[in-house]
Amino acid sequence: MVQQQVADGLFLKSVVALSIALVSQSASAECSYADASIYNGWGWDQIAGVSCPPLDACDYTDADIHGGWGWNAGTLASCPPLVPTIGDCIDSDGDGWGWDGVESCLVDDLPPSEDQLIFVDIPGQATAYGYLLSADEASAFFSYWGDDLYIGDTGNVDVFVMDNNSGAVNLLTLGEGGVKANNDSYLEDVSEDGNTVLFRSGATNFANSSANGVSQPYLLDVATGVTTQVLDSSPWSYVNSVLSDDGNYVAFSTAAGNIVAGDRNNTSDVFLFNVNSRITTRVSLTQSGEELTGTARIRDISADGRYVLFIYEADANGGPWQTGLYVYDRLLQSNKAIRYLDGGYHPAGLSADGVIVAHQYWQGRSRSVGWVNTQTGESGTIDPPTTGSSGSPSVSPDAKFVAYRSSKANLVDNVTVSGVQQQIYVTELSTGTTVLVSQSPDGQVANGFNSSPVFVAGGKYIHFTSEATNLHSEDTDTNADVYLFEMPAQ
Repeated sequence: MVQQQVADGLFLKSVVALSIALVSQSASAECSYADASIYNGWGWDQIAGVSCPPLDACDYTDADIHGGWGWNAGTLASCPPLVPTIGDCIDSDGDGWGWDGVESCLVDDLPPSEDQLIFVDIPGQATAYGYLLSADEASAFFSYWGDDLYIGDTGNVDVFVMDNNSGAVNLLTLGEGGVKANNDSYLEDVSEDGNTVLFRSGATNFANSSANGVSQPYLLDVATGVTTQVLDSSPWSYVNSVLSDDGNYVAFSTAAGNIVAGDRNNTSDVFLFNVNSRITTRVSLTQSGEELTGTARIRDISADGRYVLFIYEADANGGPWQTGLYVYDRLLQSNKAIRYLDGGYHPAGLSADGVIVAHQYWQGRSRSVGWVNTQTGESGTIDPPTTGSSGSPSVSPDAKFVAYRSSKANLVDNVTVSGVQQQIYVTELSTGTTVLVSQSPDGQVANGFNSSPVFVAGGKYIHFTSEATNLHSEDTDTNADVYLFEMPAQ
């Protein structure tokens, strides 16, 4: 998109040069601006006996979508760009996206508009979690703790879908015979088209299920309502899972030793399930196919299921791998170390193409967020090593932005945060520009805890959950609420 804008800008400049030349010839032949300084820029046409519009009456309303160029309605000519040098960011229409003379840029210190920060009004008195949107925004999926969205609800956690056109809310986690699932069910992931839902559940009453009460992954076809158990053998240990955007692959981790033959390491491994062939492959193995003695846990999967991101923590006995982030390439059937890390819990996210990884790590005594290019090895830090902590990173599908939560107090200029509450931020990787997301339209920083920043609807929004009471005029209770921050158009 940026390259196209630059190309359009170059084309526009050539057109503008000709336009200005023609106007200048016309003006010199008919208009005199000798006294323009005392007549507010207006000139005089001695032949026609009328005033000439000011040459500098330029409108830059659409400058950021026209390469920085403006328009003079009086002379019917384009005006040279507002930005004479690279580094400034001019946002003429106030949408948060500007122009720096060369390419598009994200404007800093800009409070969201009422439309940009969307309060998600989900029916019911309890809080919805894990909110996800289909790419076309027609369907919203979420987990719900309350018992007031479904008649006969017994209070378990369930997964629901809301039709954003009609507002209708339907229960998705139904057991055999259309009865409610008899144990908690949690939304894990949704395909980009909204047709396939991945959830985990400890329920034992799904049709054709061999469930044993241990929480495990299921796939739901939204159109048919058919729920399918992912694993042929029910695991004896908790399973955490993610779904590729195309709905064809499920990556998961579990310490269960009955998923594939030959699993004897008695620790958590990472697996890849092919939805169409129903073949499950253990991916956390050495290049020679040996078992690892440490713990491997799933973090993310690329849009087409080619790349699987996971964290590995070596045990005290060492072994062939160091603690760090690894990416499995399904086509090459090989693993690649992305970044070695200290031990501990390290959330991480992957861009849709599998190229950019954003991850949490220790920087001195604080937790910070960094990024790594899996192809080139290039890496960087997103937030400074100051007091406080940052984490829960999510990468935009186009790999340009990283959203995260942080309690650090100096991430955005001219914005005062307490340094206690976790706020939500988004940083543009190419420029380092950071914007505070958890901020009301009138510039108030969220007065409550904020969590779970995730890009949804193909990267159009950042979803997050907030306990704040001052973010939106429609928030009239003290429950945690779901918000969508609309990213600037690119």
